[in-house]
Amino acid sequence: MPDSLEEMVHELLCRLPAGGLAVARQLVCDTLHYAPAGERLPRDDWPEAARPAVSGDPLLLARHTADDGQFDVIYAQVPALGTGGGGGGPCARLSWAA
Repeated sequence: MPDSLEEMVHELLCRLPAGGLAVARQLVCDTLHYAPAGERLPRDDWPEAARPAVSGDPLLLARHTADDGQFDVIYAQVPALGTGGGGGGPCARLSWAA
């Protein structure tokens, strides 16, 4: 078991590609204490060419709100290389916008 928060986050990030949604939830909700959301983000209004970029609708996994703004964590499965999505197989990508 990891001793520090940094070690715990690192361990969960390493487990994310194989553990998928369950590990992502554990990371952001249980470890980082973000509020669970669990809201599907339909791709209906996405341009047709953009829809294959993810496998299924993304999920608003968690949300953190503070005095200076809001941070949303979105979980999306990326298709493997060669399936039209340009992904590279199982991967974990963290990104954010201010």
